[in-house]
Formats: sequence, structure tokens, C-alpha cells
Amino acid sequence: TRKLTFAAVAAGKKKTVKKAKIGSVLRGEASYYGPGLEGNLTANGEVFNSSEMTCAHKSLPFNTWLRVTREDTGESVVVRVNDRGPYAKGRILDLSAAAGKKNRVR
Repeated sequence: TRKLTFAAVAAGKKKTVKKAKIGSVLRGEASYYGPGLEGNLTANGEVFNSSEMTCAHKSLPFNTWLRVTREDTGESVVVRVNDRGPYAKGRILDLSAAAGKKNRVR
């Protein structure tokens, strides 16, 4: 896991538990997921593709776009929320394998 900052850059259209305010910033730890899940359905009904720039968040609306930045290097990626999670204690975001590798998250 890495210390990351992420900010909503565009809000999703569907209502969920929490609205995404453009420009709001959250800080915390993230990891990436994907191995063994390829082809499964994500929480929004899409087929999971670990090579796409997507992520899982517990409550942000589906189709919200986030800029995820590594705090130690300043490197960032833009991902779209299409799944729920993470379920690992202490983490606030799960990146797809492609997004995690591009941002060098473990």
C-alpha cells in the first residue's frame, strides 16, 4: 500500500450513500486488485477488466472520476469508480491493476 491523495474531478450521476463534490480531497492508503477477478461483474454491473483505469470505493457514486496522486512522488492517475471496496482494514481505495501499476502502488 502507498499513501495517496485522491480528489473527485467529475461527479457520478447516480445517487448513492455519499455525493462526490468536485475538488474534494481524501487522503489514505490504497492498494490494487485484479488478479483472479478478471471477467467478474463489478458492483455497477460491468465486467471487471484489470487493464482499465478503474477503482473501488465504499460509497462514492459510480462513474465518479478521481485523480489519485502518490504523496511521495506526485505521480497521478485518473480512474473511474465502478466497484465497491476496499475491504482490507485501513484502506480507502482499491485501484485496478493497470492504475495501481501505473501509479506504482503495491
